Amino acid sequence: MTNKSTAGDFDLAELEALTHGDKSLLNELIELFIEQTSIQLNNLDNAVQNGNYELIRTITHSLKSSYLLIGFGKKELILNLEQIAKNPKQQSKKEIQKILLQLKKETVKVIKQMEKSL
Repeated sequence: MTNKSTAGDFDLAELEALTHGDKSLLNELIELFIEQTSIQLNNLDNAVQNGNYELIRTITHSLKSSYLLIGFGKKELILNLEQIAKNPKQQSKKEIQKILLQLKKETVKVIKQMEKSL
C-alpha cells in the first residue's frame, strides 16, 4: 500500500519498501521524521540567521536523506539550500531565507498529511 499524497507532496513507496510493509515500523519512522525534521528546521533557521554556512550545509545534507526517503515532492528546495551553503557567495542571505521559508511551508503541509495517515 503506497501512501501517496494527491497533491504530490510526498510518496512513501521508498520508506514502505525499507520497512517491508510493516505498518507499525512505517508509522514509527513517520513519527521520527516529523519530530526530527521539526528540530532540524529550527536549527537550520538559526544557522541561516547567524550566517553559519558550514552548519547550514551539514543540516541540509542530513535533511536531504530524510526528504528523499519520504519522496518529498519539492526536494529541489533542500538541494538548493545545500548547494548555496557550499558556495555561499552565490546567493544573499535574503534569498536563502526565502528558500528556507518555502521549505518550511512545504514541510508543514507534508507533516499534516503524514499525521492524517498515522
